[in-house]
Parts: sequence; structure tokens; C-alpha cells
Amino acid sequence: MRKQYKDFPVYKPNPLFPDRLRWEPILQVRLSYKHRQSQRIFAFVDSGSPYTLFRYEVAALVGLDPTKGPLFTDDIGGIISGPEEVAYFHKVNLDFEAGWRIEVMAGFIKKLGCSAILGRNGFFDNFKVTFDHSSQPPAFEIERITKSI
Repeated sequence: MRKQYKDFPVYKPNPLFPDRLRWEPILQVRLSYKHRQSQRIFAFVDSGSPYTLFRYEVAALVGLDPTKGPLFTDDIGGIISGPEEVAYFHKVNLDFEAGWRIEVMAGFIKKLGCSAILGRNGFFDNFKVTFDHSSQPPAFEIERITKSI
């Protein structure tokens, strides 16, 4: 599947980068848990993030209380504003635009600056992603990895 980056308007452009648009690799996903499914959520494809993460509010969309029965917790820093914060991880299903569904261990965190981040654990270990900045707008390709047991 090939996707173009999503464009976001820049309200205060940097004089070094005067473009009035910011391009980001974003996918629409649906989170599901048991028999409930969220609406489509914009998720950043972020190879720098070690985890697949969602804001706390997204958990409520599928009837999941992130603080109840977490499998484990971990300190998260660098991708949130302020000091490190605890994330609660649960096994959930992710549905992607191409009709793909995967089960992932996703973290739920209060201070995440977006709805979702697709990181190395949960996303990049299931898909091969190629970023192409030579085109305008930039694009990325996603290929499902077939894992052998």
C-alpha cells in the first residue's frame, strides 16, 4: 500500500523553512478490544518511537479502562511534553486502511500529543515501511511482513 503524507497547515512558519505546510506520515486505524471498535483514528507512523501508543481517551472508545489489569507498565519519555509518564499496556487489535488486522501490545498514556503513534513494537515489527521524500508530496509504502514460526 502506498500513501501520501498528510499535510498540516503551519500557522507560524520558521523563516528557515518557509513552507506553509508540514507533511507527516499518517495512517487511519481503528482500535478494537473484545467486541467494540473505535471510529477511525489518525496515527503517526513513527520509526523513532519504541512503542505503539494511544491517548487514554481512545481506550474509552472501546470500553477499555487502561489502568485495569495492565500486563505491565513502563516509563515513557521524549515523545511527551514534560517529565516521564507511566503507560499502561494492553493487547488490542488494530485495523488498517488496507483491510489488514493485527494484534498488538499497545500503550495508553495521558500526555500523548496526538491520538496515536505507530512505533517499532506493534507496528514496525509487522510491516516493512519505506519513506520516499523524493516525490511531492512525500509518500510512504507499507508491506505486510509474513512471519514464519
